[in-house]
Amino acid sequence: MTETTAEGCPPAKPRRQATPPDNPTYKRPPEAAAYLGLATSTLDKMRVRGDGPPFIRLTPRSVTYAVEDLDAWARARQFKSTSEYPDAST
Repeated sequence: MTETTAEGCPPAKPRRQATPPDNPTYKRPPEAAAYLGLATSTLDKMRVRGDGPPFIRLTPRSVTYAVEDLDAWARARQFKSTSEYPDAST
């Protein structure tokens, strides 16, 4: 005999949970900020000003970052000396 609920329906099957990948290709703003060692609010402000890493707007309220873009953006800011910093007045 098959089990049924109080309503006479068969019990719902448990949902399978997808295991997230160890190295996701894309990161949401909190994960992207942590990946770069920044606060989420700092990354948000950089996105508004246009001086942060490239981002993907999936919907009007959903933003994501490609890990390869985060890596490239961080590498472009790598210096060996403070004398290599770009002039702040330009």
